[in-house]
Amino acid sequence: MGKWGSGKVSKTCEGCGSIFTLFRAHLRNGKGGKFCSRKCSDAHRKRKPGIFFSYSCKECEKKFQNRKGRGGTGEYCSIQCMAISRGRKMRGEKHPFWKGGVSERPHSVRLVIQKVIRQKNCCEKCGETTNLQGHHIVPYSENPLLRDDPNNIEVVCSSCHAKEHPQLAGMIARPRFRLGVNLNCEICKKEFYVPKYKEKSAKTCSRKCAMIRLCELRKKAAEFTLECGVCKNRIIIKKSRSKKAKFCSRKCQIEYLRVKNTKSNFPLSSPAMLLVEKQGCIGLQVPANQ
Repeated sequence: MGKWGSGKVSKTCEGCGSIFTLFRAHLRNGKGGKFCSRKCSDAHRKRKPGIFFSYSCKECEKKFQNRKGRGGTGEYCSIQCMAISRGRKMRGEKHPFWKGGVSERPHSVRLVIQKVIRQKNCCEKCGETTNLQGHHIVPYSENPLLRDDPNNIEVVCSSCHAKEHPQLAGMIARPRFRLGVNLNCEICKKEFYVPKYKEKSAKTCSRKCAMIRLCELRKKAAEFTLECGVCKNRIIIKKSRSKKAKFCSRKCQIEYLRVKNTKSNFPLSSPAMLLVEKQGCIGLQVPANQ
């Protein structure tokens, strides 16, 4: 007689009616083994019906349902409707970061002005290249359709722009200074602008150049210049070997050890002989016939 729970039994699937086998140990008090697969279990298992609540979207007035326990207030049918509604509610003075209306011009108009200034890069009246501004040929308030038209924007300096608007000359002609400095990148030699407080720490113009510089610094930090004790040649080795390495090659090491054992075979003026005289004759013993 086998161990209790060993062996297999045959069962009939309650979903598709097919016969399948499973281990006795997988039966829990005779309750398991109702379905032949997970697919049949998901399709035929009896579940409690879900409880749904009906809502109406406040933005698009679309009817939708939410399952109980899913959460949410049920005010909007999607994230897009919620964003549109909140944007309308928090516009202007209703926004918590409202500063009293610094400018009524939309961001799209400012982008067009910046693009035209980058393209022309000089005042169209006097040729000045600093303190450039955008001037609407057809006034901004007269024709809303031409506000973001690049052909309606003229690039002028602050002085020429002040002449176009005498009533606002005090505000327009105010000089705008950049208090930072221009530096040259150590990697690509490109000139870039940084604030005054970064003058000493800034070394590169971009993150890409910064990573290249960091790799070079790590490589230099891991290298060490060694002067061979026999031939006086300079070689570059890893810094971890700087305390043990004394020779540039195996050949110089053998020559040094041979001189230590047979001092009389070398003239007193040879580099190897001078090194032996300086460090003494304590070391490895190498046969003289090598």
